[in-house]
Amino acid sequence: MITSRVWRRVGPALAVVAVLLAIDAREAGAQTATVRGKVTTTTGQPMPNAQVFVVRNTTLGTQSGPDGSYVIARIPEGITTIRVRAIGYESIDRTVTLSAGQTLTL
Repeated sequence: MITSRVWRRVGPALAVVAVLLAIDAREAGAQTATVRGKVTTTTGQPMPNAQVFVVRNTTLGTQSGPDGSYVIARIPEGITTIRVRAIGYESIDRTVTLSAGQTLTL
């Protein structure tokens, strides 16, 4: 009976821990890369607040900072397209091949 009572109290907590460990293990096994760079105008001036994102079935993206720099992490490895767009400018796409653990500077 003591074992049954203990299991009822501890069982749900152990189930939550097991799920969290499974999610963490899946993330650890994920093969991802990072893309970084700086958005500039055609005259070389930094372009803050440009949208920079992965054009693929993800929600990965960011905005360029005051100096035009950006970093997008956890991009799945493989061929992917990075898009930059800003109000008043034409969007630019760049297709790249990413390897696991790679940090690519565009």
